[in-house]
Amino acid sequence: MKLAFVDIGNNWDYDAGTPHERPIGGSQSALCYLAVALAARGHSVMMYTAATKPRVFQGVQCFPRTSIPPAEFAACDAVIVCNGPADRSLYLRPHLPARCRLILWTQHASDQPAMSALQQPEVRAAWDVIVCVSQWHAAATQREFGLEAGRVAVLRNAVSPAFANLFPDAAALAAAKSSAPVLAYTSTPFRGLDVLLSLFPNLHGRDQRVRLRVYSSMKVYGNDEATDPYAKLYEQCRSTPGVEYVGSIAQPRLAEALKSALILSYPNTFAETSCIAVMEAMAAGMLVVTSDLAALPETTMGMAVLVPGPRSAHDLPAFARAYTERLNTALADISRDPAQFWAARWEQVRTVTSRCAWPVRAAEWEQFLHGRLTQ
Repeated sequence: MKLAFVDIGNNWDYDAGTPHERPIGGSQSALCYLAVALAARGHSVMMYTAATKPRVFQGVQCFPRTSIPPAEFAACDAVIVCNGPADRSLYLRPHLPARCRLILWTQHASDQPAMSALQQPEVRAAWDVIVCVSQWHAAATQREFGLEAGRVAVLRNAVSPAFANLFPDAAALAAAKSSAPVLAYTSTPFRGLDVLLSLFPNLHGRDQRVRLRVYSSMKVYGNDEATDPYAKLYEQCRSTPGVEYVGSIAQPRLAEALKSALILSYPNTFAETSCIAVMEAMAAGMLVVTSDLAALPETTMGMAVLVPGPRSAHDLPAFARAYTERLNTALADISRDPAQFWAARWEQVRTVTSRCAWPVRAAEWEQFLHGRLTQ
């Protein structure tokens, strides 16, 4: 198949090789990894982003989107648009032959501005299918925009290749973890870091061996700390005993760093449509302690500690108390039966790395696309 991936909605300079070099957003990383995995399966894959210069990376032809040639798109079997905006279907559809499938692959929740144009019947009609990243996501999108079930599909995310095969066996996993309890926060700062910083002093006061490393910033969205609206949170990290603020780092470095971490402490307050950060923590052999909001129960596949999440700002104090209690219980359980804990984490690693890998997702996309092309 000849496939074109297009990122129209942002102006970040990146291509298929960027996630190996520096931190970028989860949707963009997913696009890069999937494009490479499909190219590895023998497909002709092009990628158009706000990159400043073309290059070929692991078989993916990467171009600045200013150079999109209509003739190239007309020769494609499918044009896949990452995250919209949804109304771009009205521009793209006239340039494509009827046999070319125009697909919106969205990681956005239905309440995000980039999706709002799906309220318009002509916008919905111009897309052949809308691909969501979880059953929760698909159901919410279908319900919000009145989409027929056949117009919505679910194709899930996966972990960065850097998180594959971090440990050869269960013994190596247990040996890699620090003897002191190391917690980590790896998502963007607006998804629960403030809650974690409010409750961490209580944890650290009970056991001063507990450490928290924060791998978070808005750098993945192109902000440096001088322009980052959450800079005060990073200062709070630096001034809180037991907390080490690291910031966002490239996936290979993050995978190496998480090998020694024990728990992903993620008191999530944001409706995740998937959550790659959680999957990658699971692949790194960490216990995930998070909320039950949105798609997190699906993503964690029964292998995490889930705390009933806040439904409004009014619920945050109660959520923080409940989360602290569950985290303390988890730490006590690990100390009480470490053998059972490491056995469960090893089974978790095996499950995630075998089921949530981009080569697996590429095969699923291939089957999905073949099915759509024959309709």
